[in-house]
Amino acid sequence: MKEGRKTALLWCMAAVVLVLCILASIFALPPPFPTYVQSSDEIASSWDEAKIDLQNRGKLDVNTATKEQLMILPGMTSYIADDLLDLRDSLEGKQFSSLEQWLRVKNVTSDLLETWKERAFCG
Repeated sequence: MKEGRKTALLWCMAAVVLVLCILASIFALPPPFPTYVQSSDEIASSWDEAKIDLQNRGKLDVNTATKEQLMILPGMTSYIADDLLDLRDSLEGKQFSSLEQWLRVKNVTSDLLETWKERAFCG
């Protein structure tokens, strides 16, 4: 009977040590990835910069979009985004009048354009 008590006591001690190790790892260690929480002002200004609004159902205004914002569009590549920004800068008024102007850019197909029309507009 004494041997059974010793075994039970060892298992209890092992369980306590395991629980303490788990708690220490949860509360003492830094998170496995860097965390950054944007303030509501930062979020609001980033939305304002892209002129994404409810009237356009969350669509991206291509006349104010940055390269990073254009890269969100499905099928967009870094090269296409650069070429689109170059084209926009070369236009009179530095604005697109329609998304069909994007067809002037190499590798922009009518299928891609149709996909982008669902997610972007010319403001």
